[in-house]
Amino acid sequence: MVVPTLFDGQVKLFQSLAILEYLDEKYPQPPLLPADPEARAWVRGIALINAADSHPLIVPRIRHYLTDVLKLSDEQGWPGSSTGSAPG
Repeated sequence: MVVPTLFDGQVKLFQSLAILEYLDEKYPQPPLLPADPEARAWVRGIALINAADSHPLIVPRIRHYLTDVLKLSDEQGWPGSSTGSAPG
C-alpha cells in the first residue's frame, strides 16, 4: 500500500493530515494552518474531502474494481471518471 510518508530525522509519519499537523506544530513558522479555530477546521475539512471522498476514486485499485468488477465505464459518468462529476 502506498501512503504519504514523511521522514524527519528519526521520525517517520504517514497520512496527509497527520503530517500536516506535525509540520504545523513542529515548525510553526510559517504556519500551515490559519490561527482561527474555525478556519483551521475548515482547512482540515477541505483536506479530508481529498483524503476520504475523492481520492479513492482515482486510486488504480478502486478504478479497476469499478471498471472490471462492477463493469462501469467512463461513459456512464461515475464520479471521478473523465465524464463524471462529483456527487453533491
